Amino acid sequence: DILFLDEPTTGVDPVSRKEFWTMVSRFNREGISILVSTPYMDEAALCNRIALIDDGTILETGTPSQLSANYPDDLWSVTGDSLHSMLVLLKSHPSMHSCFSFGSSIHFSTASGAINKDVLARWLESQDQTGVSVKPIKPTIEDRFLSLSTKGAHR
Repeated sequence: DILFLDEPTTGVDPVSRKEFWTMVSRFNREGISILVSTPYMDEAALCNRIALIDDGTILETGTPSQLSANYPDDLWSVTGDSLHSMLVLLKSHPSMHSCFSFGSSIHFSTASGAINKDVLARWLESQDQTGVSVKPIKPTIEDRFLSLSTKGAHR
């Protein structure tokens, strides 16, 4: 009736991970309840309900769409020619709530309405950053987790 999975795809290649989740989804459609712990937010997004946990404390629960919708700030994807120096600059920006390297971009959050993309891009360019692109983005579950996490606060 219930299947417990503890980090089942840690160390598994991407193709096998996809096949694994196809199988898990089939089990769920057949009426098996599945409880999964995973550090991979893309896997958590495949679940019906999620509990975001940090250091043993449940931070928030809900569906993937509820968790993303609860993100309180404006969120920007920022790219440029020198991500490292841009990350350092953005962490010093007066409107910054959080700032994280996120793959090939930086996720930068501010209070709702605190700044717009053009002002932020011009500020970065005035700090000698080149190839600057700033786009508003929808938050992911990972963005929500980082906004709630004590480790993620104001980084």
